[in-house]
Amino acid sequence: MAGAVSAGAYTAGVMDFLLEAMDEWEAAKVRGETVPGHQVKISAVSGASAGGMTAAILASLYNHDCPRVTSAARETTSANPLFESWVNKIDIAALLKNDDPTELAAASFLNCNIIDEIALHAFSANTAPKARPYLADNLALYLSVTNLRGVPYRIDFEAGTQTPQGHDLSRHQNAVKFVFGSPLANGYALDAHAKRDEGNWLRMREAAVASGAFPIGLRPRRLFQPREQVEQQTWYVPEPLPGALAGATAVTDEPKAIQPAWPSKVDDWLHYHPYGYWAIDGGVVDNEPLEQVRRHLAGPGGRNPRQSDKVKGTTLLIDPFVGWGPDDFVDTFADGGSASPKPPPWWSIAGQMFNAAKQQARFKPEELLLAQLPEVYSRYLIAPEKTNDKGQTLLSPFAIACGCLGGFGGFLAREFRVHDFLLGRRNCQRFLEKHYALDITHVVNPRFGYNTPEEAQKSGFAFLEDGKWYMPIIPLVGSAKLTLEDPRWPAFYDEARLAELKKAIAKRLDHVVDASTRQMVGGFKAWLQRRVWDAAGGAAVDAIEKAVKKGLVDHKLWSGKVT
Repeated sequence: MAGAVSAGAYTAGVMDFLLEAMDEWEAAKVRGETVPGHQVKISAVSGASAGGMTAAILASLYNHDCPRVTSAARETTSANPLFESWVNKIDIAALLKNDDPTELAAASFLNCNIIDEIALHAFSANTAPKARPYLADNLALYLSVTNLRGVPYRIDFEAGTQTPQGHDLSRHQNAVKFVFGSPLANGYALDAHAKRDEGNWLRMREAAVASGAFPIGLRPRRLFQPREQVEQQTWYVPEPLPGALAGATAVTDEPKAIQPAWPSKVDDWLHYHPYGYWAIDGGVVDNEPLEQVRRHLAGPGGRNPRQSDKVKGTTLLIDPFVGWGPDDFVDTFADGGSASPKPPPWWSIAGQMFNAAKQQARFKPEELLLAQLPEVYSRYLIAPEKTNDKGQTLLSPFAIACGCLGGFGGFLAREFRVHDFLLGRRNCQRFLEKHYALDITHVVNPRFGYNTPEEAQKSGFAFLEDGKWYMPIIPLVGSAKLTLEDPRWPAFYDEARLAELKKAIAKRLDHVVDASTRQMVGGFKAWLQRRVWDAAGGAAVDAIEKAVKKGLVDHKLWSGKVT
């Protein structure tokens, strides 16, 4: 599950329908109905940012019910933790409150109390017990975080240099790992029957919140890991296949560990203390942690078969933001495509540098390219798509209401989040029905349990498309088969709501400046910050108001008259 900011509502909707479809299929098997008898197991889940928080909620539902949402527009309180967390509870009004203490207000522009409240509620939801045989007994969870401290490494060069030399660098990408039953080599074990507010469950909750700590907007979280976990980090290095001839191109990926280059004082400290660090949003360096799941499925050094008749495991990426936002890239060509002869000012360079570093860290075409190839049946993608009132097809980010304002727009109105939750459910249904399938035209995958392609094609669940026969990996039965429609596009924001928002933003920013000033304990920097805010704060709030309105208008979420 990729990073999503407020579009976590879309990801939550996808997961909500996936659970419903799997529950209905398993129930039909128990009742003895004529449905495909093969079994699908979810054996590993990874997530970054909003995806990490949603992945943690899924883990909390390992053996608990997730009640259906029957009226999304009216259920302002719900027993469904996915809906309650991502639609009902998270909202700009709570994020702009000023009841957080000085040391916390100085750490982020937004109030994070609601984040802690949501995490606590999601993990303590008192729903009925429910068995889920499609969740593996040893289900693994990977929560992506960005480690601000980093782990130091030194790569020594033993050849090709006249003196002993080394290359010093640090690792900031981290995945905190959890698994039901026995722990992973460098992770934490989860007990499905233990209390959700202590031990490793508490650690998972903290890691999930850290994964969603959007830089500056939400405050960082302090995490601790045993030294042994940190030092067991491995990288997959190509090695010749066992028995391969010298010079052969056949290779396997072997995990290789590199010992951190701890300074002596740190090394001494870590003999008696855990490794602690401040963590922020995992999406900063690993927004689509697809590779964590792929490697888990394949095993050390393994690869997942890709052919339709041989594939035994698939990776599924849920990503609300797979396309460019409004003019995101076009704006960089405002000069006609040639670099302007006038260099950008320093304040512009700072923003561009952060964006360049973030985008480069996320640039992983080798992981995502395979998903677009029709002959590859081991990688799949769910992304927003809908049809508007004019019959036009909209794609991400224009298909989701939370796609405006860089993904923060969904926090402005519950109606936006309701729309995206329902669209996530609709997209997941369509995906399972028409896309998450294997080609059975000539050869049928033996895991389906049919003897011949003809037998599978006559099962009542196969479908014909473009001259080829396909069998759904997860068949839709029961309530999951009832067709869902695209939700109506919301447009509920107007001048009155924007005026209220502007007041709340001004009060919040003033509170943050006050808290930051007090943290500086007087002095010139505190005095300067206060003077700058007094002089420019009003203009800054006006600029935010203008940007918010423009974002809503561009995304067709403005119901008032455009002026």
